[in-house]
Amino acid sequence: MISIVGSNARSDRGMTLVEVLVSLVVLSMVSLSLISGLIMAMNLGKLARQRSVATVLASGRVHHILALPFQTAANFAGYQLPEETAAAGPPIVLTSDYGQIPDHPDFKRVVVLTYDVPVAGLLTVESTVSWQNNVEGERSHRMVAFVDPGLK
Repeated sequence: MISIVGSNARSDRGMTLVEVLVSLVVLSMVSLSLISGLIMAMNLGKLARQRSVATVLASGRVHHILALPFQTAANFAGYQLPEETAAAGPPIVLTSDYGQIPDHPDFKRVVVLTYDVPVAGLLTVESTVSWQNNVEGERSHRMVAFVDPGLK
C-alpha cells in the first residue's frame, strides 16, 4: 500500500481557527462599512427632503406676498396669514412657530418686512424657514425679495 503525503495533505484538514477568525474580522469590517455608508446616505436623503420643504415654504410665502397688492407699513396686516403672530417694528416680523404652519408641524417660519431698505420706497421681504435636524441641530433656509410699489 502506498501512502501519499504531500501538498494535498493540508487541504484535506480544512481551515484553521486563525483563518476562520481572520475571515470573520474582514467580513465584519466590510459589513460595518456598508452599514455606516447606508446610514449616512439615509441621513443625507432626509436632510435633502427637509431642505426642499423649507425652500418651498420660504419661496411660497415670498411669492404670496408678491402676489398681493402693495401694503404700506401702516397696513402691513394685509400681508399677515392667520397662523402668524405679528410684531410691529420696524422691521415688521411675522412668525409661524413650530406646529403652526399647516401640514408642516416640524417647521418654523419668520417673515421680516423692512420698508425703505435698501432705498426709500422699497420693501424688503425676508422669509426664513427653520427645522430641527437630528444630526446637525437647527437648520434654516432664507429667501429675500425686494418689492417696488411703482412696478405693481
